[in-house]
Amino acid sequence: MVGIVGYLLRNLSTESNAYLFDQLLEECRSPYVENEVVRIPMATSSALGIVVPKDRALYDYVYDEQNSKATIIYGYAIVEGKRLSAKEINGLKENEFVKLLEKVDGSFCIVRVENDKLWIATDWLGTRPVYYAVLNKGIVFSQCFWSVLRFFKEIRYPIKLNDKAILSFLWFGKIGVLNNWTFVEGVHLAPPGTLMVYYAESNKVHFHRYYEPRYEIKIKDEELATKLVHYAFIKSVQNTLNIIPNNMKKHICVFLSGGLDSRITIYYFSRLIENLKAITFGTKKCDEILIANKVAKSLNLDHIIGIYELEELTNYIHDHILLTSGFAPISTTHTVYAAKMLLENNCLFCTEGFALDLTLGGSYFDRYLDDIKSPSEFISVLFRKSSVFTVNELLMLCSTKLKQKMLDVLKEFVSIVQSFDGDFYNRNDKFFAYTRVRRWTLYGSVVLRNFAETVMPTASKLLIEVISKIHPKLRADRRLHRRLLIYLDKRLSLLPYNKTWLPPIFPTSLWKGGYILKKLNDVITRITKGRVGLETSYFDFDYAIKYIKSWRTLLTETLLNRDSLIFRLGFLRFDEVKKMVIHHLRKGGYGEKLAYIITLELFLRKLSNYLEPSINGQG
Repeated sequence: MVGIVGYLLRNLSTESNAYLFDQLLEECRSPYVENEVVRIPMATSSALGIVVPKDRALYDYVYDEQNSKATIIYGYAIVEGKRLSAKEINGLKENEFVKLLEKVDGSFCIVRVENDKLWIATDWLGTRPVYYAVLNKGIVFSQCFWSVLRFFKEIRYPIKLNDKAILSFLWFGKIGVLNNWTFVEGVHLAPPGTLMVYYAESNKVHFHRYYEPRYEIKIKDEELATKLVHYAFIKSVQNTLNIIPNNMKKHICVFLSGGLDSRITIYYFSRLIENLKAITFGTKKCDEILIANKVAKSLNLDHIIGIYELEELTNYIHDHILLTSGFAPISTTHTVYAAKMLLENNCLFCTEGFALDLTLGGSYFDRYLDDIKSPSEFISVLFRKSSVFTVNELLMLCSTKLKQKMLDVLKEFVSIVQSFDGDFYNRNDKFFAYTRVRRWTLYGSVVLRNFAETVMPTASKLLIEVISKIHPKLRADRRLHRRLLIYLDKRLSLLPYNKTWLPPIFPTSLWKGGYILKKLNDVITRITKGRVGLETSYFDFDYAIKYIKSWRTLLTETLLNRDSLIFRLGFLRFDEVKKMVIHHLRKGGYGEKLAYIITLELFLRKLSNYLEPSINGQG
């Protein structure tokens, strides 16, 4: 929600410009902390500024009012170990900027305005999302999706829902909305690793892709791979810490789970920072807390534990929709709870093992990849792994207008898969990096930035450049996770791993026994309704909407309400959704699917605040 916002328009009076920009800035404010707001002096019909949590964000800006030039960096851009300044960028020509971006690492969004030209640059993975819309009168851009809609409302521009994006959210929700679509037609997400250049004279945007990781099989020795990852990882953490002011380093917190990603990450930070805090959250019987506590004690860290009841997570539903723009399902509402822990514990900066399960290998690799014989079979496997609903379920649930988009959405999915080259392991890796990580996993970090700054050494180009050269079979099944832990600190490899309940020092060939043990626990927990056994997820949504009163109330108010917008606007069929709800309440098993439908409904309700006097004739 917080971040950079602005526009370049034609024929806008000074008075209108001031009022309009104030409204957009207001939408970007974090409602949880004191905000710092910067308005940069611009020409009459232009605006540029940034809203961030005060003393809890990394940003830099500079402007040259005489020559109508200004630059803002939100986040941190690192070149040769040093933080890049807005002043350095403000004087560059376009070709010089592109060459510089090829060398830049970090997590950033850079916006530069020069007279009637706009530049927007994203880091290689697009970790600081920015949305934009090109209209007849110019361009509007913002890192807050809602401020773009507020812009539409203020200039009385009709908002039209994007049926393909809505269908892709329901169908392929496990990897997020496809491509750079959003739920509103004409509003796009800026692509990753790209410099966008907008020319006011032609009212067009040009795209320069300056970076994309190349996956090559160069490193086949496991010991060598482990050492190279170690050196790249520690250098990435050091580079990240170098850009944080010394007086703020004592306020860094690391989210620690029962998994291997955060365990590896917190090890490096604990060796470089004093007074580091580990934060873990979950339900009282969550295995994440039990395991994380052992890790924190092993590293002698101050461990902060937040325990919630599933009932209370309904208190964060509307915050979740606000902060994720509706692009992440409400089954991840616990992220808002975690974010508020940052405020309670005076954490100005935070980090986690972001996306390391993908880049280092593990949860997205399966042995099935060895058996795939053709590209079409590969597409079929990814299709099944990415789908929330089956085709038959969508045909029953969806209205005619969404059914008519199914072929278009399927073609888009296939096109994305086909755009990646290499062997099937590496295609799989790149596919999930540019879909699930960028359009699903990332929204956790987006939420956190409304409370504290996030640093992301696990997503650095420095690290990905090493990992992308390692043979994929060394990365599969968390082989490198295991070897790296043993290399770093054998004690950490002797502690249980939440996915198997076995210490990762055990050979991966034995992990299957751990998976079976966990499944047995899940069966016992379900039969006894939680009285016996451990909870193995942050949020068992399947259980919550079946047994927890507040969640069942939400279910009734959204999916069992004929006046809900998903039905009124003709997206889904009430009777079929009702059947799915009844089936779940009787037998369970549809929690994830229902979470996506409820999320869509809540997004539409939030969206209705920007539509006047009705839903613009859409339904």
